[in-house]
Amino acid sequence: FISVNGASAALCAALIASAQLGKKLLLPRNAHRSALSALVLAGLEPVWYECRWLSKWQCWSGPDHNELLRLIEQETPAAALIVSPNYEGVITDLNPFISACKERGVLLIVDAAHGAHFCGKSLEKMNPLVQGADIVVHSLHK
Repeated sequence: FISVNGASAALCAALIASAQLGKKLLLPRNAHRSALSALVLAGLEPVWYECRWLSKWQCWSGPDHNELLRLIEQETPAAALIVSPNYEGVITDLNPFISACKERGVLLIVDAAHGAHFCGKSLEKMNPLVQGADIVVHSLHK
């Protein structure tokens, strides 16, 4: 689908659409502010998680695998949001999250607004759509 208002409206729509499956939503602390709008509009309860700090590069990485898997088990959310690549360009290995979410009936939404260029054979393995994420938000203008 093509969305107006860039990835912000698409991310908002994806999170609101997940509300029918439950009330809790796993969100990273580096989620885009449009995700906060979706929480308010849909009445979702956020379950925040921290991303890992990469001291070598002085930037945030993706979520800690064990922590996010623990939260999926403990909180039974309707959906989990991962930002990959994040705003610093760090890519998260989504495979453990995709399988864990599918086993538990949790939607995996990937904010890949900064990763629309992951297409073609050489970059295909980094594309969340190819990996099996349920909903992926890209941004055509980045």
